[in-house]
Amino acid sequence: MRYVGREEFEWECDLAQKALQKYSNGKKYNNEVVQNVLRQIYHGCCAYCEGRVEPTAYFEIEHYYPKTKYARWRTEFKNLHYACPRCNRLKGNKDPKLYHILSPNYYYENGTWLAKLNEIDESVFYAGHKVFARTGSQMGKGTIKVFQLNERQSLWIDRLRRYAECYYLMNVICGLLSKNSKDVRELDSTLQILFGQLISYTNPSSAYSTMVIQNFGDEICKLLKVWQFKRKEKSICERIRKKLFGC
Repeated sequence: MRYVGREEFEWECDLAQKALQKYSNGKKYNNEVVQNVLRQIYHGCCAYCEGRVEPTAYFEIEHYYPKTKYARWRTEFKNLHYACPRCNRLKGNKDPKLYHILSPNYYYENGTWLAKLNEIDESVFYAGHKVFARTGSQMGKGTIKVFQLNERQSLWIDRLRRYAECYYLMNVICGLLSKNSKDVRELDSTLQILFGQLISYTNPSSAYSTMVIQNFGDEICKLLKVWQFKRKEKSICERIRKKLFGC
């Protein structure tokens, strides 16, 4: 699970909120405008398990504060999230306050909606392909339990597969970079492809990107620095590295 910022989608969020106010049928929160904006914000990944949802299944609009208990927020866009059918059903109408469930971004506190950027990182983390709650974090424990993030076999196997892919790519890249500078320059196109694939797994549109970053982010950064040093020139890799990892 990761924090999903909506700041860069301010115009789209306003558009979705207006669409929610416009429609008046019984399920007015589930209209095409809202669906498209949520898909864009969450990059096609479930807000809770980070798995890719489409095109193999239909995504569902999840109410962080259940619409059956918080009717006034049924059509509040900040309360709506992009979720896979499994996560949406597991959460159901559970009250996040009682079950200690993390939100991907917004919480309603003291009469206003607040985006908590660090709440998720301070509550859960990845070690390998598994998710763990940080010491003393009830929110972390509650979220992992409700969504069965380590119990759903298809989910953890999919994460393990992605972890293994990254581990393999890292080993191949390490092997190529261990050669002398001349050989590395000759293998430049191969390294570009390998780094491109590895870095693509850190993109928000890629499933389990948080797991990849937390497990491999520092090492990817170091390998990019080694590659740049052996090429003896600045390159697009440096810009990519700084943009993604700030290193």
